[in-house]
Amino acid sequence: MHQSLTKGCLVGVGTDIVYLPRIAKLLDKYTSNRDRNISRFHKITQKFMHPIELNQLDTLLTEGSSSKTRLTTFIGGVWASKESTYKALSCFVPHDMIPPAKTIYTGLFYKMNAKNGYPTLQFDDKFQESHLANQDFYRDFVKIPQIKPLISIAHDHDYLACFVSLSSYGKAIEK
Repeated sequence: MHQSLTKGCLVGVGTDIVYLPRIAKLLDKYTSNRDRNISRFHKITQKFMHPIELNQLDTLLTEGSSSKTRLTTFIGGVWASKESTYKALSCFVPHDMIPPAKTIYTGLFYKMNAKNGYPTLQFDDKFQESHLANQDFYRDFVKIPQIKPLISIAHDHDYLACFVSLSSYGKAIEK
């Protein structure tokens, strides 16, 4: 079933740009000596990655066939999607109602790639159960307004850019 293009209401837009050599430098620093530094690397990634993204990262790291460029682009894409989505949420969620960035980044949603390779964002249905202090936020600004995310990522050489738009297909959002 196709949604009508006129049914949704755009409620937020966010963008971010990542300098990929910065990510590559972190990869070099924390994954070169796997035994000593990998736990520090995981501590860093756990601050902004959802558990599903962490599993994807672990798969890429253990495959061995993943190039440094692929890992850099993956991490950069996840980071940029987090920043862009937080900015898009900030367009319509009152400042005093939005959870801390780490809560949004690690619990509210995760970035995936569709079968065709295009990036997608998925809200985690378990967010309400695992973040009891933020149930009102989830109910009022994600579930009831039926927020649907769209994401676009582009990368070329040293830079990765991400754009996220959030549209409401449910009840009106009241600030």
